Amino acid sequence: MSKSPASAHRVPPYKRPIIVVGFLIVLITVVAVTILICMNLSTKNSPMYTAPDSNSNQGTDQTPDQGSSEAPPDEPEDKTPQYEGENPNLSNELTGRINYNDLDPETQVIHAMVTIDQFLQNDGQCIYNLKRDDAIIRTASAVAQPDIETSVCGPFNLSASGLSGVYQVEIVLTGDNKRGVITSEIQL
Repeated sequence: MSKSPASAHRVPPYKRPIIVVGFLIVLITVVAVTILICMNLSTKNSPMYTAPDSNSNQGTDQTPDQGSSEAPPDEPEDKTPQYEGENPNLSNELTGRINYNDLDPETQVIHAMVTIDQFLQNDGQCIYNLKRDDAIIRTASAVAQPDIETSVCGPFNLSASGLSGVYQVEIVLTGDNKRGVITSEIQL
């Protein structure tokens, strides 16, 4: 009987250097990734430094009623800080822009929407006037409602049947004891 020479010299896998080195590389990689994930989670959960509130009364003898800096009733309270430019809420007149002002060719209806730059404390009103040579041809009104930082008006829907050419658009804004006018043109 003869034994096969290949089976007598078989080396177990754990004694082969390439398998041992590969296993160690995988083990080190898994440990390193686990450590990084744990460090990242602990950084996210750690309390961050927060600046003290400028309105807090810590370390002073003031009561909450003394020295409070409430906005006067005439000025609207800001919802978000203004970082660039002037605060439109402090303006004496309402300003804004027409978001869209389009004619639907199938129905011959003008659809329009307006954004008012100011945040209105209460509902206001917008009047859409379609004019030619300073004469009002068509008019529509909508409620001006406060939005997140601004206010919106519309949608306006005006019939344009029988009209053609260039017309002036005048939108009169009123609300919070202020007034403003937005002007534009539309081709019918």
